[in-house]
Amino acid sequence: MNYLKIKQIIDRIKVRKAIFNCDTSGLCSIRAGGRAAALVTVDTAEELISLITALEKEDTGYLMLGGGTNMVFAGGSLDRVLIRLGRSLGKIIFSGEDQIEAGAAASTAVLVSKAAAAGLDLTFLSGIPGTVGGAVSGNSGSAERWICDSIIRLKYVHRSKTGPELTECTGDDIVSGYRFFKMPGLIAIVSTTLKLNREDPAVLASNIKRNMAWRKSSQPVGARTSGCFFKNPDNTEKSAGALIEKCGLKGFLYGGARISPVHANFIENFKSASPHDIMVLSKIVKDKVREKYGISLEYEVELIG
Repeated sequence: MNYLKIKQIIDRIKVRKAIFNCDTSGLCSIRAGGRAAALVTVDTAEELISLITALEKEDTGYLMLGGGTNMVFAGGSLDRVLIRLGRSLGKIIFSGEDQIEAGAAASTAVLVSKAAAAGLDLTFLSGIPGTVGGAVSGNSGSAERWICDSIIRLKYVHRSKTGPELTECTGDDIVSGYRFFKMPGLIAIVSTTLKLNREDPAVLASNIKRNMAWRKSSQPVGARTSGCFFKNPDNTEKSAGALIEKCGLKGFLYGGARISPVHANFIENFKSASPHDIMVLSKIVKDKVREKYGISLEYEVELIG
């Protein structure tokens, strides 16, 4: 890794928050990973654009981070700069009777809670960890509704003919579907404005409590995981978790990783699992499901490196 080159770039644009030779296991919820060239935290959209412009000019790779709740880093060295949005890009602002603008760095859980207290329904996101930017980029939600359904405006950094620049679009411009979000030229989400249904705050609080109780009873809440590891296939009524369980893999261990005994579509860092343990176990799952059902499972998690 060319630390000197990266440090010179960061110093030149006067970024104050940078960690070199960063341990990536602390940046993801499954708590496994190698090391990255640097982790840089930016506090404004302008700082983000300056950093990205400088990195691209020097042909230095980079990766935007959210809350790290659906990422699996490889072991070894990652020769890229990781970029994270600071707290100032996580503000939550109410406007009108039924709209909220949320910065991409805002906690999804905090957004759901504040919306409910104001009588706005985001309960379909309750229990989903991570940041608003991550929720939008993965179109998080439930079987009934997804976050992109509620977006009326999106601010983001995109790649124009002259380089990275801040722009915005309406919700109608977004292409989205099940765990899918697409915006041509997208580099990083900065904020999103949501239009939500109104409801009695007491009802919303009750719904959140019920949803959280259901998640705690049906998912390995508290375990070190990256959320659902595989997408539900669209060529069968069975979910990915049901297919994996039918293959007899619930609780199956490889090294320090195991298939959750609570929900088979979660891989747990059970005992100091390495990224290698996690990926080998995921490939065992894919092979077994393909062998038994002829279905090729697709990763829902983002594999880095």
